This record gives sequence, C-alpha cells and structure tokens, in this order.
Amino acid sequence: MPEVRDKNEVRRWLIVFIVLGIVVRFVGLTRESFWNDEAFSGYAAQFSSLKEVLALATTDVHPPGHLILGWLWAQIFGATDFSLRCTSAIGGTLLIPAVFALGRRFYDDRTGLVGAALTAFLTQTIYYSQEFRAYIFVGLLSTISVILLYDIVAGNGRLWHFAALAATLITNAYLHYFGLLFSVLIGLLFLAIAIRTKRHILPSVSIAILATIAYAPWLPEMAKAPHILSHPVAPGLREIGLLSNVVFGPGWILVGLAGAVLVVGFWISRANTKEPVPNREDRWLLAWILIPLAISIVVSYVKVPVYTPRNLFLAITPAILLMARAIGGFRPELRRTMAITIGFLVLHQGIQVGTKGYFIHPHKQELREATQYILARMSPTDAVEVVGWDYLNVGYYLRQANRGDAVHITPLVPGQRTGVPIGAGPWLFYAGLPVPPRKDLERRFEVLEEVTFREATVLKVRQRLAEHDEAP
Repeated sequence: MPEVRDKNEVRRWLIVFIVLGIVVRFVGLTRESFWNDEAFSGYAAQFSSLKEVLALATTDVHPPGHLILGWLWAQIFGATDFSLRCTSAIGGTLLIPAVFALGRRFYDDRTGLVGAALTAFLTQTIYYSQEFRAYIFVGLLSTISVILLYDIVAGNGRLWHFAALAATLITNAYLHYFGLLFSVLIGLLFLAIAIRTKRHILPSVSIAILATIAYAPWLPEMAKAPHILSHPVAPGLREIGLLSNVVFGPGWILVGLAGAVLVVGFWISRANTKEPVPNREDRWLLAWILIPLAISIVVSYVKVPVYTPRNLFLAITPAILLMARAIGGFRPELRRTMAITIGFLVLHQGIQVGTKGYFIHPHKQELREATQYILARMSPTDAVEVVGWDYLNVGYYLRQANRGDAVHITPLVPGQRTGVPIGAGPWLFYAGLPVPPRKDLERRFEVLEEVTFREATVLKVRQRLAEHDEAP
C-alpha cells in the first residue's frame, strides 16, 4: 500500500479517534448494573486487605491479577460501579493507539488508522471497555507484547524493550489464563526466532526464566483451577462460531457484514496490487487468532472445558487489523479510506441500533435494580437470604449501602443448581442461581411477593411454622 505522506494528517485522525473513543467509553459507563462476574470482582475490591482478595481468588476460575488491580484501584478511587469500570474504559482507550502502532508496523499508517477507528467504535470493543473484567486488558497487553517483540526482532530493541516485554508477559499471565497462554506462545516465538537468527538468545532465555519464577507462586492454585471451572461441556460448532460475534458482532447480521467486507476488500486489494493474499503479515495475524483457538478447543475436548468465545478476546487486535487491511483495499487515498471506514462504522452501529443491540436493549443482569428494590423496603433488622455464591451478587450492592451484614448465606449442596435458604427471611435473592420450583419454596416459606428483574428475582416471604411450633 502507498505510504501516507502527510504525517500531521495521520496524527490529527488518530487524536480524533482517541478522543471520541474516550467519549463513547465513559458516557453511559453505569447505564447497566454489574452482572455476576463483575459483582465477583467488585466484591473483592471492597475488601479491607489484600490477603482477603487472594483468599477469594483461590475460589475463582481465573488468576488473581484483575482482582488485585481492582482492589488497588478501589483503595484510591473507591469501589463504585463507575470507579471500577473506569479501569476497563482506560484499558479500552489505550487499545486504540496500540492497534494503530501495531498496524503501522505490520503494514502502514493508513492501515493503522483504520484499525484505530475500528477499535474506537466497534460495539464489542466498547462493550468490554465498559465491563469490569480482565478481557480488555488481555487484548491490550497481548497487543503490546507483539509490538515489543516486533521492535526487538526488527533490531530496534533497547534494554527497556526487553524489560517491558518481560513485565507485559508476566502481567498478562496473572490477569487471565488465556493471557498466560498468549504469554507462553510469545515467549516460545521469541526463543524460536532467537535460535534461528542467533540473536537475542540470552534475553529470550532470561525472560522465559524470569516469567516462570514470577508465576511459580500461583502454580499450586492454578493446578486446582480445572476442578472449579464453570463451563461444564466442551464447545460445539455453534459456540465456536460465536467467536466471530465477540469480534464483529453481536449478531449474525453484523458478522455477515464484516465477512463481506473482508472478502471483497482482499479481492480488490489483490486485483489492484498483484500482491499475494494473504501476505506474510496477514498469516501472522491469522496465526494469532487460530493457534489459541485450536489449543483451547483441543484442551476442552481432551482435558477440561476452557473455551468460551470471550476468552478469545485476546485475538481482537488481529481480527481488527485484518478488517483494516480489507477496508484499505477499496481505496488507496487516505481521505477516501477514512470515508469508507466511517461509512462502515455508521452502517455497523445502525444495524446494532436497529436490532436493539447493546446501546439500546439491556444485556446484563439487573443486580443493582433488584438490590435497590430490597433496600427501599427492608427494615433495619431484615435479612436477605441467599444460596451459594449469590451472596456476591447481592452483597456487592448491599455493602455499598452499608448493609452487607444483612446477607445470610446457605451453602449450595454439591451437584445441585439451586436451593432453598435455611434462614427465616424475609427476603430471598436469586440471580446467579435459578429460583427453585415453587413447591420446594413453599415447604418452608409462604411467598408474599415476587418481583422479577432481568436475570434476577426478589421474593418477600414469611417462614412457615414448624410442626411442633404450630398452635394447638
């Protein structure tokens, strides 16, 4: 592709995308309640000590990095929905220039700019920038690690590049087990390139040893993680296909639009330039997507189910850059390319709005609304009865109102999906777990009121008298 001559124009476009990306990430940050996974992270952020955070992390299916990040952030800025989600919004904003930086290294400024625009405004990058979970950081750190490795291999590496690469790989590994997978792949790739080129062998080995030592304290807990995974079955073809929704969706209409742009854009690019498609850089990006996907599917069938589409969010950058390459194939001039990119994004968001997507229709559990309903009606002595880990869902919001002591927990019986609390009530809360059959509830309680929110249910009950307590 022809190089853009006006570097000032490139900088102006990039600044516009970053500024607008900040706006769409921070506006509406608390429009929806936390959902199960966010409430888990939020509950950890409310602890008074890091020791409590690490203890809770041992019950999670992920390493402790994101819980530690949230707790440290909360010590300074507080543990509110807005404050905690700001961490992801900042990570999502930083992903915009990171994608640009990698795009210009792999291709040129124009492809980097298109990638930055897509990163700023695609629905899924905004969604994960507004969710208090680790996924946006895994995408960001995976991108940064590739940028650092690229510079080192290209001969532009300085001492700080090696130090930054080691820190990025270790941090990514502690944020998520798929971050660990990608860090291992990057470490092996660096070692393989070093051996083949006979350059940077000592730094590549040193980084591998340092990362192993840094992760060693968590390895015993990691060994327990397969026993508490929440994905009970290996993925089918449909769930594997949903990976495209995580990148270009939600919805098959948006995926179809992205697929059409990819096919047509690469076809036009090949016709105009006579270059092979895919070229070397395209193949690296495809490997970035397909190798983690293949490993996760094999592990899911052979060992333990680990695949979910969102776990592959680490592949958001290569998917975006391949789309940027395709869009750049339509027109070589920067301004026309930007016009086509903006038109694609307008159409993308128009379809998303027209199909009542993320910005229009609620997508997350209404834990906040359900808890507020209880808070508005409960007396100072009322208890909120929960089963199993639903205490995290209601406890996060009750603790914000200084009513965390109102939660009474009934352990979930192993092998069961839900249960009836053994406490007296008068409030029952179900969100992470389904409401048990009414006949089971009514053996213990008289249901006075039941209010259903999105994937959350509140019941006001009165405990039935035990047989020996009944009046004669």
